[in-house]
Amino acid sequence: MKQSLKPATVQDIDNNDNPVLHSKRSATRVTKKHIRMAWPQGTILGQSRCIGPIEEALKTHTLSRDNIFTIFSKSQDRSRERNEIQGYQYRKVFFVDDFETFNTKGTYERLQYVRMTVVIPKQDETHPEPVIYVEQRIYEAGEEKVVVHELNFGGKIQVDVEYVFPACGDEDVILGKRDLKVNVKSLDQENFDYFLRRGAEHYGYDRQDILFVDQYKLRNGLTFWHDQNGETVGGITFNKEDLQDLLQVKRQRQLLTGESAASENIELLKLSLRGQGEQTELGGHRGDLQLRVVYTT
Repeated sequence: MKQSLKPATVQDIDNNDNPVLHSKRSATRVTKKHIRMAWPQGTILGQSRCIGPIEEALKTHTLSRDNIFTIFSKSQDRSRERNEIQGYQYRKVFFVDDFETFNTKGTYERLQYVRMTVVIPKQDETHPEPVIYVEQRIYEAGEEKVVVHELNFGGKIQVDVEYVFPACGDEDVILGKRDLKVNVKSLDQENFDYFLRRGAEHYGYDRQDILFVDQYKLRNGLTFWHDQNGETVGGITFNKEDLQDLLQVKRQRQLLTGESAASENIELLKLSLRGQGEQTELGGHRGDLQLRVVYTT
């Protein structure tokens, strides 16, 4: 049978007639497909389902007091700009593995896998069919996107055992979608709550409010009272001198930047009051009060 001709290549070989790979990148490309299934002894191969963007996952989730939607993430960006999804409330747990932070011998392995430690409350060890959600960074048409995977463990979770979920790790522009290695740790409720206070962010629980300042308030100052659950819990006073100074500075900036000075509304300042927003279903966290002070003519 005839075979199509292929360009000849010259490659160094070692004493065992194996090709010598001269760079980490070439070594990765050649060996990745061979080592992907060579899991260490005791590793469990998990199953996963890609739900799609976070918004799609939230649409199918029923929010309740004991069932806040939680996503585990390797991202370092906790900003609301990246993580807020209009109209939805959820929690994201940000966790950097100690392995990746301190182990300098795992460079090659980190090229092949993405490691993640998932922390659960001890009581969840007995759950018959646990499900955990993780986010994955992927690239589509040259753009970075984030999708959610639902991880299934095939029964009760075994703590301190390594699970592998193929192609669920963050995508590398060269290596593609890497495998996700998950190690589950459990903590008693007190330590778990402490862990969440340190490592979790809640999105969608902020309260947004606008305080309009007219000519009367500009001459007399004003006090903004805010409440929680129908009860007044505090207030903020703005004296007239501060309001007038802010307006003068904003108008001067408009002149310098060439903005229209005839704008009906001028934002004087933004305030973020920690813990003055909406309370989460579990009661352990409150969002913030995001207050805009706007001068209106």
